[in-house]
Amino acid sequence: MAHNYRRSFSALMNVREVGYEIALGQMLKSIGPMVFVFLGTGDASKGAQQEIFENLPFEYIEVKDLPQIHERGSMSKVYGVVIGTKDYLRKKDGGDFNREEFRQHPGRYVSVFAEEVAPYASVIVNGLYWKPGYPKLLTTSDAQKLLQARPKTISDSHLGFDLPHRLLAICEISADPCGAFEFIDKCTTFPFFIYDENQQQRDVAYRGPGILICSIDNMPSQFAMEATESFGKLLLPYMDNILSSDATKPLEQHNLHKFIREAIIASNGKLQPNFEYIDHYIKGLQK
Repeated sequence: MAHNYRRSFSALMNVREVGYEIALGQMLKSIGPMVFVFLGTGDASKGAQQEIFENLPFEYIEVKDLPQIHERGSMSKVYGVVIGTKDYLRKKDGGDFNREEFRQHPGRYVSVFAEEVAPYASVIVNGLYWKPGYPKLLTTSDAQKLLQARPKTISDSHLGFDLPHRLLAICEISADPCGAFEFIDKCTTFPFFIYDENQQQRDVAYRGPGILICSIDNMPSQFAMEATESFGKLLLPYMDNILSSDATKPLEQHNLHKFIREAIIASNGKLQPNFEYIDHYIKGLQK
């Protein structure tokens, strides 16, 4: 648990210790071969990969390799696959994926994530941008199928319980209620809840059957001191520029640095271009 560590480096050392055990072939047979699916290619996804995943004995694979790894993957390392928007969306009329068309007309596309990727995933880490109107990554019905996708004969006696399904955990970095995963409708606090095949959500850390859900909207606060120090160092060079602003004047009259201007959420009662999606999100919740 993150709150048990003073700094992220200490937690990372424990991750590396787990990696050492995996490299020695000590991974439980009931959970391997282990595949981490990273959705998105932005900073959130890259951070999960580079800061955590790559401290384990790892190998990156392509989507097409998933069935083979599922059947004959190694138990002495973990596998990672990075999924972009074009990798899980298909145009309904059979044409090629067009990013701009998808943004303007998302209804023309359908997600194949549940059929082509999710059945092979052990852990799903979602760092994709999603807004109302976009195809769901996983619906409630999809989750039910995944929870019943593995014969209930696989067991580790020293583990103490069966793991009847392959999917172990979902980390929803964006933490948007009513977002890409239909069955994740709240943010977690400490730090998981469990979603089971009876569509029940239990806030009991990580005990019992079901999928571990991590959907923390205040993730940096898990290492509060370190997050504050890091953010402060990044912000310090722009403080003079911020302090010289005058909220009574239109934004256009300010000589703000590009980074500061693009970080402003609202000015004079209007959402700025980078944050207009919030209005779409709110309207989606009101329907």
